[in-house]
Amino acid sequence: MKLFFDTCLEDLVIALLGKDSKLVSMVKLESLKKKVDILPRIVNQILNENNININDITDMYFNIGPGSFTGSRIALVYCRTIALFKPIKLHTYQTHELINKQTNKKVIHIKASKYSAYQIIFNKDDSIESNKISTELFDSVDYDELLNNFNKYQSIFKEVTDIDSLETTYFHEAKIGGE
Repeated sequence: MKLFFDTCLEDLVIALLGKDSKLVSMVKLESLKKKVDILPRIVNQILNENNININDITDMYFNIGPGSFTGSRIALVYCRTIALFKPIKLHTYQTHELINKQTNKKVIHIKASKYSAYQIIFNKDDSIESNKISTELFDSVDYDELLNNFNKYQSIFKEVTDIDSLETTYFHEAKIGGE
């Protein structure tokens, strides 16, 4: 069994994937500001509803950003903490890589917080550029597409080999609590 997390963007998404990475259960709470307190409760709810426990989980997948400064850390800390005590493989992905794979857009706009947004440009040489922008038009993740076709997205997930070096992705200096 696998658990999937996205705490970086506006929504909180947690999903349970079963055999062959088939979607078993998903909780998506839209525009949730305070994710840290509810994440463990949602995980327990999903596990209990499906009559499994954390020992049945073999893999955890989570977004390391870019996105909200605090949001980017929530799933990372949660998954890393569990992996310290359980034999669980961790896999990370980045917001812009997922949106690029879903949309094939070469220019992506991500809302990081109420104070900042990024434009990410995929260059022909596979490098990326990012700029701070101000816009009201943002690209978003299609979680239904992702979680119902999880194997299609395996190329964007990176297995964590050194849990101590695990970090979030920021393209610009983080702003905590304001502009």
